[in-house]
Amino acid sequence: MLEHQSTPDRWMALRMCGYLTRIWTRHLELHPAARRLPPIIPIVVYQRRTPWTPPTDLIDLIDTDEDAVAFAPRFSYLLDDLHRLDVEELRSRPLTHAVRLSYVLMREAPGSEQLAQMLEDWRTDLQAVRKSDLAVLWTYALIVSNTPEPELTEFLAQLGPEAKEVAMTTADVLRAEGEARGRAAGRADTLLEQLDIKFSDVPADIEQKVRTAPTSQLEIWTRRILTANTIDAIFT
Repeated sequence: MLEHQSTPDRWMALRMCGYLTRIWTRHLELHPAARRLPPIIPIVVYQRRTPWTPPTDLIDLIDTDEDAVAFAPRFSYLLDDLHRLDVEELRSRPLTHAVRLSYVLMREAPGSEQLAQMLEDWRTDLQAVRKSDLAVLWTYALIVSNTPEPELTEFLAQLGPEAKEVAMTTADVLRAEGEARGRAAGRADTLLEQLDIKFSDVPADIEQKVRTAPTSQLEIWTRRILTANTIDAIFT
């Protein structure tokens, strides 16, 4: 079982223990005749540059003494601290290309202004990864890095026809989604202005509802404002 963490969690050992318990409980529901539980290897993948400091064993979270320690539960998880992981060790691990690139991007992509240059060293993996996996990885890279989108798109497009298709399609999809979010935000602003004009002070919960609503719902509320006598009549 793999858990991705972007921030340290002091209670991770307890949370991981809970995850495993739920998985095993579900297994017993599906296999009531089972005599033993399947093995689960819990791994936390951590991507921040600051070292991971929380305990990796549940017993270190329990306030116990020498008399009671023998009865305290023992549970630990494996930790992959990406910024403590040597690049050559990562290259030598028996991982699929997609998993190896996932590690590389989680470690290097967030906030990077030179991601294309860094990925030059990982061309072999990028060219070998399946098209569907590459689309997921590239979407993540475009979203979290600060490298200009045209620079990343041009880099990936050089790796072959399938990679070029992924580069162009992913960039187009993200641009379209950004434009849609922009239009929704504009509709929300317009509706809030109309509400303020007609009913004066707009309650904070109503403003939050408007700003998080999909475009289709905003259109319904905008039509209702024409005939509504109270603000509640619009949102019921």
